[in-house]
Amino acid sequence: MDCEVRVLDSKTIFFLYRRYVERFFEDEEVLPRSAISNLLARRIYSGYGMYDGDTLVCFGLFFTNPGCSVMLLDYFVTLKKYRGYGYATDFWKLLIKLLICGTGPELKVTSISAAHIYFPRINPPKLEGLLPLPVTDGIFVEMAGVGGMNKRQLRKRAEDLAFYREAGAYMSDIIPCFEGKEYNVLFIPVGKRPGRAELSPLLYSVYKNILPSFEERKKEILRLTE
Repeated sequence: MDCEVRVLDSKTIFFLYRRYVERFFEDEEVLPRSAISNLLARRIYSGYGMYDGDTLVCFGLFFTNPGCSVMLLDYFVTLKKYRGYGYATDFWKLLIKLLICGTGPELKVTSISAAHIYFPRINPPKLEGLLPLPVTDGIFVEMAGVGGMNKRQLRKRAEDLAFYREAGAYMSDIIPCFEGKEYNVLFIPVGKRPGRAELSPLLYSVYKNILPSFEERKKEILRLTE
């Protein structure tokens, strides 16, 4: 395979969201198009696609903080006919390298951000082109907590956890809680390896820009454990 990861422009991100995400998920799991447009215009939503030649084989969509120093995985998608060939693993290796150096099938989704629960429905602004992404710290990945999971779900979660650990992720002590549902948060360092005490403010810098009235909900939504 001779693959490369490329920054996706806003039009491509918007197309992928309409073409894939909207078609394969329930309404409550999908942001309205107006919200995606707003996030793109505010430069706090980004996308990367891995291409084998000119063929898109998988892509990741991310929330970012205003300075783009960290990202929060929203969706990571591998197109069905390209599964089982190592593309997903290569995506993360090449993405991290890109961030450091600056250089209609069914979907497999490994993360759906909990932020969807509170995102407002707003009018879409004008879309722009490529988004500058000087990621200096790393990437957050949310995983559903184990509470209430059956054996099959626990096995799948263990597989996902092993996958992201292979990509360099480590478990933080941050446990966001949305409407009574807890999440665990992994962190994939890019330029450095922040200590656990540094991770909470970094994640908060993403959440507070995508969740309405987050300042008022802070105590309810985000709590820390050891």
